[in-house]
Amino acid sequence: MKFLLSLFCCVFLLVFTTHGEKTFLLNDKKDADGMGIMYLIDTNTVYNIETIQSAYQNKLFNTFIESSVPNLGQMYYGIWFQFQTACVEPDCLNKNYLIVVDNPQIDSLSLFTLQNQKLISTQIQGLKVPYKNRLVSHNSIVFFVKHAQIGMLTHYMYMTGRDTKFLPISTDSHHNFLVESGKIDVYVALYAGFFLAMILYNLFLFLSTREKAFLYYVSYMASFMIVQISLQGYVIRVLPFVSWHTFSINLILLAFTCFFALRFSKSFLEIKLLNLKLYNVSYLVDAMVSCTIICSLTTFFTDWLNPFLNIFILFVILASIIFIIAFGIYAYVKGVRAARFFLIAWAMLLCGVVFRTLMELDFLPVNTFTLYSSQIGSVLEMLLLSMGLADRINQAKILVNEAQLSTIEFLKQSEQTLEKKVKLRTEELLLLNTELKFSLTELGEEKRKSENLLLNILPEEVASELKLKGEATPKHFDRVTVIFADLVNFTQYAEVNIPQDIIEKLDKLFERFDDVCLRNGLEKIKTIGDCYMAAGGLPIANHTNAIDAVDAAIEMQTIAFEHNWKLRIGIHTGQVVAGVVGKHKFAYDIWGDAVNIASRMESSCENNKINISKETFDLLRNSFFCEYRGKISAKNKGEIDMYYVEGRR
Repeated sequence: MKFLLSLFCCVFLLVFTTHGEKTFLLNDKKDADGMGIMYLIDTNTVYNIETIQSAYQNKLFNTFIESSVPNLGQMYYGIWFQFQTACVEPDCLNKNYLIVVDNPQIDSLSLFTLQNQKLISTQIQGLKVPYKNRLVSHNSIVFFVKHAQIGMLTHYMYMTGRDTKFLPISTDSHHNFLVESGKIDVYVALYAGFFLAMILYNLFLFLSTREKAFLYYVSYMASFMIVQISLQGYVIRVLPFVSWHTFSINLILLAFTCFFALRFSKSFLEIKLLNLKLYNVSYLVDAMVSCTIICSLTTFFTDWLNPFLNIFILFVILASIIFIIAFGIYAYVKGVRAARFFLIAWAMLLCGVVFRTLMELDFLPVNTFTLYSSQIGSVLEMLLLSMGLADRINQAKILVNEAQLSTIEFLKQSEQTLEKKVKLRTEELLLLNTELKFSLTELGEEKRKSENLLLNILPEEVASELKLKGEATPKHFDRVTVIFADLVNFTQYAEVNIPQDIIEKLDKLFERFDDVCLRNGLEKIKTIGDCYMAAGGLPIANHTNAIDAVDAAIEMQTIAFEHNWKLRIGIHTGQVVAGVVGKHKFAYDIWGDAVNIASRMESSCENNKINISKETFDLLRNSFFCEYRGKISAKNKGEIDMYYVEGRR
């Protein structure tokens, strides 16, 4: 009997339901097929529940939704939908079934229920309704529908809002809805958990390495995750009081996501080193992002900017994507290893975003894949970018290890060479001592001469070691300040003057330089033509060698001025290796990149100036006034930060 009654009701519905109208059958199974729902665009907001029935009877609902999920794309007008629910079995009588709209971004959604063309209930939900006043505490929009008798109820639904007009509508029992919602909550929790794990991991890497790329990556992941969770409506469940401001918050979060994505891309691919012009042009997008954030703040108070902001944020996102892809392609062409991971990762994310956007614009159907395509793409992107960052760390470790091995090998070879030379010289001195042992007077005189000569050639500490051990061990110094002082136009002067005058003036000048070095604790290394080279911080290491060198340089400039010479002085602080070389003539010398950079400082200096590197500047910034010159190109060294010393503080 029950079966026959159900069969009769179904036939009744098929006969008396208007062709094309959607009727949801209420039972314990979910009905998510929205095909056949009718709609009317209320462009001038002229309809209400009384007049919309006349519009329906006058067949103004002349367009049918021809997909399982109604979707009208981007639209800023109110829309009326019409459908029916049917109760064909006694079991569904007087039970609360749910009409669920799984689009949490709808501003306002009103459901008017009619029986025999009489209004029996009105329900209003959406972002405009405080979360605590919702019929069901859920991020989706939920309405109750109850049939008091077997038959059909007619429903009119009115939608207004600032976002995409798609209506993923379904009917379901309360129990089934809670079960399905629980599953979705688990998926979202896993998604957020994955992002949080990646954020914590990369935050740890940032704290360990202090590389800005990791910090920008963490900020980008955090803002992107919050955007995705907000679009799914979970933010209003955690922060119910922001319900009406979700649109504004989403705009601001999208702007920050673009900002951090650009920052991360530039840092990760080292665009500033590859192409400074491309790096600077990207600041235009930063300006647009700032403008978006400022304009988005107005949406907290008024809605008139919303259509323009929607278009503008899409333009900002598009510009950001263009720059990001341009960064990746340029870095890949330049041979940057990390660019491969970067391009593949962004391709995954862009595919997901494109699918989601096409779905919202009604170019693709609404289904599970298109609804969650941006989340799927973001997970793949995060995995690939994390792999790229890990590969970057591994490559840096390899380069550091290779550099360390190369330095150790160089030091070993230098030590062996110096040991051989010192040993050979020691043997020669022993042989000479044997030949002169018959004359104690001559031996003593020669010894004194030898010691004085050694002190003139070598520092006292090195000479003492050589006398004590018979050899001088090469030493590595972590912080030595090297100074090069070069006479301007000396070559032209030498061409028009006699050799005796040239040597006499040069000797007087360098003698005074020797006194300056002695007063300031510097060690004269050598003279190369008209260039005077000295160093501070050796053979006995100290922490004031940078200040001592600049004090000496200032005195040298004064002395040169008194002798009517113009002087260029270059100073750099760094690591060197110092030792004694020479077979027939001892020479105390230093080697290392610090010597080359100091020479470049001198060659890049103007007349009567003291040019120092950033390493030296950092050691004496509190003791001297300095003028920053910017990054100056130096031969074989690229661009180097340089400063002119202006005087003592």
